[in-house]
Amino acid sequence: MAAPDVPWLQKGLIVGTWAAEAPSDFEHSWLDESALRVVFTGEAAGRRKWRGFASAGDSVPVDSLLKDREGGAMAYLYSLLSRPTPPEGIADEAAVLHVRHKGRLRAWWDGALVLDAQAPTDGWAESRAPVPLTGPYDVLLLKIARGPGLGSSMDFSVQVSATDGHPILDQAWKTMRPPSLPTDLPPAETPVPEAPADEAPSSDDVPQGH
Repeated sequence: MAAPDVPWLQKGLIVGTWAAEAPSDFEHSWLDESALRVVFTGEAAGRRKWRGFASAGDSVPVDSLLKDREGGAMAYLYSLLSRPTPPEGIADEAAVLHVRHKGRLRAWWDGALVLDAQAPTDGWAESRAPVPLTGPYDVLLLKIARGPGLGSSMDFSVQVSATDGHPILDQAWKTMRPPSLPTDLPPAETPVPEAPADEAPSSDDVPQGH
């Protein structure tokens, strides 16, 4: 991982879980995985709602945050990395995304897939990818799963460091909620109406794109 003084991801939004009983289940897209605006609009993922979380340590205990399912499970997590706006004319800053995980993992940075990693059957994996810091904030979306052929846990740790492993000046992890839309994102389409309250939630919502 990065240097110990690089801030850990400790807050964001989380949604889940969906069943993950085989590696092929991880390929289902339960939301638009490359879209930046899905969480800003408060849009549901199927019948599930994004909810905020805050963790005190260096890891996000997803298994404890989402206790709705025994066995194989999959979830998404969103967070926002902010930093001071670079001076005009300064190029994007190169950085490194560090993820320590026990489960199957994909990571999107500003809508682009940057990590696709498998954890060992037991123990932690350490994955990293180069990422650009493109302004006052960057969007991170993680997809994490546990289960047969996927890994032992959805818990993970995240840091973003400079390319030499040291902290980036004044970086901070944040969660933005409506109506605080970033100025460079277009207005979202009207969200799909929710199902009636008396309709029982389904454990097998139809994934997007399949």
